[in-house]
Amino acid sequence: MKQKKKILALALAFAMVATIAAPATQAIAAKSSSVTADETEEEFVVSDGVLTAYNGAGGSVTIPSTVTKVAASAFSGNPSITSVSFSSSVKTIAAGAFSSCTNLSSVSVPSTVTSVGSGAFSGCSSLSSVSYSSSSFPSSVFSGCSSLSSFSVPSGASSIPSSAFANCSNLSSVKLGSVSSIDFSAFSGCSNLTSISVSGSYSSSDGCVYSGTTLVYVPMGKSSVSIKSGTKKIGTGAFSGCSMTSLTIPSGVKTIASGAFSNSSTGTTTIPASVTSIGSQSGWSVSLIKGKAGSEAQTYANNNNIPFEATSGSSSSDDDDDDDSSSSSSDDDDDSSSSSSSSSSSGSSSGSSGASSDPSSPNYYGVEVVSGIDDTIETKTIEVADDQEPFTRKEMKQYIRWNKKYNISFETEDGIMVKFAKGSMSLVDDIDKYDMRVNLILKYKKRTVDADEMNSKNFAFELDYYYEGELPATAYVYVPIGTKYAGETLYYYMCEDDQLENISYGTVTDDGYLVVSQNHCSNYVGLSEGIHVKDGTPTTADGFDIRYLLIIAVAAIGGYLLIIRRNGRYA
Repeated sequence: MKQKKKILALALAFAMVATIAAPATQAIAAKSSSVTADETEEEFVVSDGVLTAYNGAGGSVTIPSTVTKVAASAFSGNPSITSVSFSSSVKTIAAGAFSSCTNLSSVSVPSTVTSVGSGAFSGCSSLSSVSYSSSSFPSSVFSGCSSLSSFSVPSGASSIPSSAFANCSNLSSVKLGSVSSIDFSAFSGCSNLTSISVSGSYSSSDGCVYSGTTLVYVPMGKSSVSIKSGTKKIGTGAFSGCSMTSLTIPSGVKTIASGAFSNSSTGTTTIPASVTSIGSQSGWSVSLIKGKAGSEAQTYANNNNIPFEATSGSSSSDDDDDDDSSSSSSDDDDDSSSSSSSSSSSGSSSGSSGASSDPSSPNYYGVEVVSGIDDTIETKTIEVADDQEPFTRKEMKQYIRWNKKYNISFETEDGIMVKFAKGSMSLVDDIDKYDMRVNLILKYKKRTVDADEMNSKNFAFELDYYYEGELPATAYVYVPIGTKYAGETLYYYMCEDDQLENISYGTVTDDGYLVVSQNHCSNYVGLSEGIHVKDGTPTTADGFDIRYLLIIAVAAIGGYLLIIRRNGRYA
């Protein structure tokens, strides 16, 4: 009888373990069955042509021919790889795919790669040899690559986007080819850059960049510069970050734009009598201004407590030349609701490349982290109050007429600027009212979007647009995040049904702005860390922990021993 009770107790314990463990076993089996044959490879984790992770030993890595896309952050932070080359099957390198691979020294990106995501190779501090033939050239692509000394942008790349080479401290020369737009924040922190070669919508001379007769950018590594003859204007931000012992501006230059010398040092600066307009400059260190007595140069020096030295000679005969077209007068259609101001950006922008059909692309839904509007063109600012009524179709027609000559900026009370480049705007079919209000939320507790991946530590901001649908053009949205984020990377997500989609990211400017461009409006959030989400589901999920099964087994055995003990006591 006693032996039968022992057998019965053991059977009960076994049944308990089997009953409790069965769901866990099924879960593990289900998870195992969902893994494709490709995903079991030791070196590359590949599913449906997408390489999502690398588990190899490092060194020289060749992406296999079974791969069509390298997923976002697939190699990010891997210190073991030293070189990467791609097979012709690879069409897409997603955002941050190789970011912070600190020992990566050589990369070869062929022309067959048609889409490269933001920051794909950012933070690769050992990267010194790059063969890059893809026409896709995104923002922050080589930012922080401090060993890169020279670079040639492929001929197929039509624009240079924000922060493309930011903080490449060893970069000395860049060949840009024929490009239609340049965001000069692409070269922020390039302290040794002395030469930029460019053609197309721009020209170059003595390593500097010109747009028509306007000097728009002087590389910050130059210790001296010879401004080319025929230049009529020094554009905003042209000398930003430069340090020189002396500078001579040639006769014929008529305008020095606001901010042309902001945050620069030019020592003794000679300004000719042909200059009739000098805008305000912030952080300009100049020890002495030389110029003709009674000239605009002396007026500026006196007004700003800068030592002035009069020079002999008369003004240049070039004074009777026409003014630069960028210094246009106020439009006849001006009214009290609008005022003219200079754009806060630096340089000209990269154009939006349009929405991608790939949800993991940085510009899915027409969103791309970029920076800039051409600030050599005057900007008209329309103030948007918190209780502002939507602009009518008639009012928007007026702004579109202005847009033929000016950039247009809608500025909210929160300091958000929604800007449209000159000549880009048009009416949107089936939209009669244009509500340009935007609600900026900087406190986590006040957010309207509630996604599981967000928390008080990674939340930076939320943008709640009143506008719905397609915008009158690609809008450049300047979001005032605050200087506490200056120089940091923020990640920008679109929100639908409290799910985060469409990762993009960019570097916050020194004055605290994150700049994005988009063609449509929705709700967006900015986070201080990247949360990789696809179709609303986190890419990583916790599986069943085998330790739980061991705990269950121990508990069952304990129960069995307790039954035996009691049976022995009452036998």
